[in-house]
Amino acid sequence: MMKRSLSLILICLVVFVFGISTAGVAGAESKPIKMGLSMPQMDSVVWHAWTDYLEEALIEEGKGRGYDVEFTMTNANGDVTKQANDIKDLITKGCEVIFCAGLDSKAILSSISNVHNAGKYFVMYFREAHESATGNQIPDVTVNMDSEFQAYGATVEVFKMMEEDGVEPIDIIDVHGDIADENATNRERGFRKAVEEFGWGDRVVQIVDTGHWEPEVALANTASALQANPDSNCMYVSSDWLMSGVQTALENADRWYPRGEEGHIYLGGTDMYPSGIQYTIDRYMDGNVDVPCWEGAIKSAELGFDLIEGKEVSREEYLIKGTVINSDNAEKVIKEARHLWGIDYEEAE
Repeated sequence: MMKRSLSLILICLVVFVFGISTAGVAGAESKPIKMGLSMPQMDSVVWHAWTDYLEEALIEEGKGRGYDVEFTMTNANGDVTKQANDIKDLITKGCEVIFCAGLDSKAILSSISNVHNAGKYFVMYFREAHESATGNQIPDVTVNMDSEFQAYGATVEVFKMMEEDGVEPIDIIDVHGDIADENATNRERGFRKAVEEFGWGDRVVQIVDTGHWEPEVALANTASALQANPDSNCMYVSSDWLMSGVQTALENADRWYPRGEEGHIYLGGTDMYPSGIQYTIDRYMDGNVDVPCWEGAIKSAELGFDLIEGKEVSREEYLIKGTVINSDNAEKVIKEARHLWGIDYEEAE
């Protein structure tokens, strides 16, 4: 009887100790970690998609790797100085990885240095650091939309629609994005690549300045371009965000007509805002390529945790291609797509 009692006591002790041990392991597997996102502004619905998707992706990726993520987002409200201060605040808060959509590709370099000097990781998120970055100004990771492909893909779709209709481009108008934004520069390169491939390089007659992605500036300058080039039948717009201004300019010039109607300007754009998707379905726009918001967030979260865990990560830019639509296939492509931000945020625009 005594031996049995001793055996029971030993069993209970083993179970108790094992229970404490496994509880400790379970606690260790759920490691708290702070991560931050510095956004340049939040005046467009696409910024909200970038923010929401990244938070969701980080939490899910963290759970899969045994982390409990505390996520903080800051909004610079279009102010370069505020973004620099926001990033300092994220460092002070203890964020191990700071994701950033830089407002200015040059100005952000000092913030990248600050993050590295604090022993933290810096991920450029849907933006690029300026090519002049050296040493600790270089981000640990850059995840970006393939913005050159966006413009190239959209412009190719426009030219396909024109070929289908037996129409050649006349006096192409190029509505440029913010010249301080690397994505706008890349889109210009993609647009020019498509134009040259189709042999229409000499038909680009005017580049329209839009300030810092300002629809009201796009309105004024597109109106002037249309007045100077009344025979124009083709236009590329660097972002659907500018379309409210461009549409008004086209309406005022009596050129806002769907494909198939007299007066239609063949129109390509990028980002696939909810309005841009609808314009393409309604045949006012002829080619568009979206911002791969969800795919970019997933990749960023994966690489952010790879950095934390000491895994080898390339400093080469990770470029994510967007979905392509045109005025013939828009509804079919959208129906078959797995995740389009312009559909998820349709009610938010």
